[in-house]
Amino acid sequence: MIVGTTLWSVLFALEGLGLAAVVGERAKASRAEKATLFLVASSLSHVFTGMFSMTIIAYWLALTFVGIGMALGTAYPKWLGWVLIVRA
Repeated sequence: MIVGTTLWSVLFALEGLGLAAVVGERAKASRAEKATLFLVASSLSHVFTGMFSMTIIAYWLALTFVGIGMALGTAYPKWLGWVLIVRA
């Protein structure tokens, strides 16, 4: 869960701060700089897409392993662990 939350925080930084700054700079840039800033914004968008996928996979793995632990352990009902495994 810590890895997923860290990735999620980086995603918000990329989207909220990085991309917004590039778009703001592009608005007041010259014509030659606009092309470069467009490529930077496009690259940030691709990185965001890849990191979003990694975040979803990290959360899915965390929930699956928690479900396995619940299904194999004795502290929780076994059916609750299986529900978490199936729903994750």
